[in-house]
Amino acid sequence: MLCNQPNDNIEQEFNGLEKSQSIKKIFNFIEECLPQFKNRHSLLKPEDGLTQELVYILDNESREKLPLCGFSTEHMEDTTKGNSRRDDIGIRAIHGVTINTTYYPNNKPFIAIEAKRLDSKIVKKRKKEYVIGRYDDEKYIESGGIERFKKEIHGNGLVYVGMIGYLQTNSFDDWFEKINKYIDEEINSSSSNELVWEEKDKLTIDKRNEFFSTYNSEHQCKSKEISMYHIWINLIQK
Repeated sequence: MLCNQPNDNIEQEFNGLEKSQSIKKIFNFIEECLPQFKNRHSLLKPEDGLTQELVYILDNESREKLPLCGFSTEHMEDTTKGNSRRDDIGIRAIHGVTINTTYYPNNKPFIAIEAKRLDSKIVKKRKKEYVIGRYDDEKYIESGGIERFKKEIHGNGLVYVGMIGYLQTNSFDDWFEKINKYIDEEINSSSSNELVWEEKDKLTIDKRNEFFSTYNSEHQCKSKEISMYHIWINLIQK
């Protein structure tokens, strides 16, 4: 999986993709586009607006630098249902792709990405939303980013998924500690009787610079195991 076997799986090449377009290199492409995003995001605060702008940049840049892949936002998981859950970002192979014997046609993402704000000023009941959901008027809202993938609300049928964190307050180190603390709490006492949380759910550091930081994690979902790649973007204005 992504964090334990990077050479075997992150760089694994798939049928339908050119040699330079492995899973890892797709995420590297996203990272390469971040400086352009950094220069254009200053008036944007809500995660939907940030994600829309990011996808606009990714899709434009991919036409030249990643021509066999397409990026879309608010991609419906099931186009036959009007109330279908929507992935924040879907990555498609223009000519389809086969991964681990599963074929993904050109209208189905083979990577799904969720985006969340990392903002300590967010209302208290939403502070753990990168990991788990919240209660609203005694009703549980399945709004947690990692939780949605583990429950297969997002990324159903996928083995490679991602999370983007928009860092708006504090530091990468602060949020790394917070997120893994929230996961530790779920390991000790899960908020959902549907999910089991383990040590491998916790984030491990991949690489870091002043502008962005990346992490890996593995997760047992309802029916399969997935590899998750996390990209956190520093959007704090200096």
